[in-house]
Amino acid sequence: MERRKMALAKAAAAWLWAWSARSETGPDGGWCSLGGEPGPPIVETRAPDAATVELRVEWPGVWRETVRWAGADYARATWPGAEHAGVGGRPDVPVLALPLWLPEAGLPVAEVLSEESVEWDWGPYLPAPEETRRAAPSAPPRFVFGAAYRRDAFDPPAALALGEPFWLRHARGAVLRLYPVRHHPLRRATAVARRLTLRVRTSGASMPQALATPAPAAECREFVELYRRLFVNGLPPRWETGLVEAGSLLIVCPDAFAEAVAPLARWKRQRGLPTRVARLSEIGNTASQILACIRAEYETNALAFVQLVGDERLLPAPAGTKGNMVGKPSDARYGLLAGNDLYPDAIVARFCAGSAQQVSNMVWRSIRYEGAPHLEGAWYRRACGAASTQPGDVEQAERLRTLLTNGTYELVDAIYPPQSSASNLVSALNAGRGLANLIGHGNAYLWSWTSRFDPQFNTGDAYRLKNAERLPFVLLVGCASGNYTVTNDCLAEALLKAGSAAAPCGAIAVQASLTDEWIVPPLTAQTQTIGDLVSNRYQTVGALALSGVLKALAVHTEANPEPPGTKGEELCEQLHLFGDGALMLRTDTPRLLTAQHAGVMVAGAATYAVRVAGGKGARGALYDAARDRLVGAAYADAQGVARIPAAGAEPGLLTLTVTAPNRAPLVEEVLVVPPARAVLLVR
Repeated sequence: MERRKMALAKAAAAWLWAWSARSETGPDGGWCSLGGEPGPPIVETRAPDAATVELRVEWPGVWRETVRWAGADYARATWPGAEHAGVGGRPDVPVLALPLWLPEAGLPVAEVLSEESVEWDWGPYLPAPEETRRAAPSAPPRFVFGAAYRRDAFDPPAALALGEPFWLRHARGAVLRLYPVRHHPLRRATAVARRLTLRVRTSGASMPQALATPAPAAECREFVELYRRLFVNGLPPRWETGLVEAGSLLIVCPDAFAEAVAPLARWKRQRGLPTRVARLSEIGNTASQILACIRAEYETNALAFVQLVGDERLLPAPAGTKGNMVGKPSDARYGLLAGNDLYPDAIVARFCAGSAQQVSNMVWRSIRYEGAPHLEGAWYRRACGAASTQPGDVEQAERLRTLLTNGTYELVDAIYPPQSSASNLVSALNAGRGLANLIGHGNAYLWSWTSRFDPQFNTGDAYRLKNAERLPFVLLVGCASGNYTVTNDCLAEALLKAGSAAAPCGAIAVQASLTDEWIVPPLTAQTQTIGDLVSNRYQTVGALALSGVLKALAVHTEANPEPPGTKGEELCEQLHLFGDGALMLRTDTPRLLTAQHAGVMVAGAATYAVRVAGGKGARGALYDAARDRLVGAAYADAQGVARIPAAGAEPGLLTLTVTAPNRAPLVEEVLVVPPARAVLLVR
């Protein structure tokens, strides 16, 4: 039995209670042990056959919090790292969301095999609050005791719920949601599970949400890592032993910007990323035509990244279909390529530019960040956090600060009350930061510490930043700061346009919402992204951003108060990634790479071997600059040897480029000689 201790990220919803909750001592308060010390649940999985997964989940205990509201005390249960995604008016119980991979065909059914639980008389239990958008004025949460409090039954009614199957690229999955805490309002009883044993069995030949194309022989590395992180029952068998390659990049641009993006395409090929540029004159300029091009690339070339170039006026996006995104442009929908769900199958980002010069500036900031890092740059391991007066935002910022300082980050600014000011945020960014978490309020042109937008950090502040080449990845939690449909630049655009090609300022990438966000779901996504960033699980900005979206989709399956869809689905359509989605993000001061290789090869040789010293996750690539062609690329094996496919190499000079996380690229020449000349060289 595979043992997986779920080191779950801190609950994004836990912010809501920090303002009013207090711990108690004794058997009725504080940590209520079920046989263990405070900690997250422990999940064990096993697969007795290819169609079945069995789970054993144990809770060492729960925290009982007491929340004072309207002159009375109410109980609320949680555990370290718990997620709360309740519906207003029903008991606010924690949920454990467990995505499982499933066989490609058949109907999954979940059942409880056994349950061990206890009942405690905790008295009145707190309902989930009526959630508001971040655009609303900051105020304490409002609680309503709904119909569930008048029923003679436990709520939730069952300990588990299995969601509809989804496709994440070439892996089929479903989210198993467990409710170990359930409350019976009329009996004032709270049932808490100590242990659940469950089974999910898939049977039958039907395949809901049929996959359009068969799974490839090799999956791209970015999504294999996402599978590994997402599915609690491990990787689908195909990818446990399957060959893992880098996915390809498709750059979509108006013809007027093709020359400006050409250096980026050449650099991506040089570092080993298969890249194609698609001009709108070749593929069409409507959202449906662009999507058809992306889908064709996905079906033939293991597409992983889509880079849109141009603002929405020049390059439209498909219309959203969920919540307040209905009818509004959603770049994420270009990544929905398998099944009919909202789980993205490709990473989509945008250079939101209106001129060739703006495109050039964005292109060169990306090339310089990846290709010419600061070898003594301490700023890579420094971050800043800013949080608003919204109840719980400061607590969220402090949790992220703890995650970062427990990792590679040596400094994380705390720019929240009483230090809230644009000048403090500007000073921190100008000093150089590799990451910025902004949690608060906003509109298209600003982010603020209060719902009154005073003080504020706005587009003018972004344009005036002086942090040349010391550019952070910015996670913007706040309404509409990524609304690129407004007349002037939104805040996310301004951060990507600040400075010049020679001295780029602002940010290297920004994740921001096009429309007004709910309070909790973006925090769920942000927490997951930061946790994965600290663990160095993913190399690219796009994969980090997507990991947070996948978490929110799994947790926030509650119906959206503004239908249709769920809050998680709305967030998926809201969040936009500004910048280069395939960018290799740095979280520490880069170090030099060293490699051993022959420096010469014979034309026609099948592979070219490069031994990389100390570069975990290293990838070597051979690039023919004269023909602007990627000859081949490969990841280093466990012994540090990258065997690069080289059968297509023609006589002449090739460029060898070796990259690895938090390392400066190694760029050297390799001479390719004809077979006859090789004999003379040997002699």
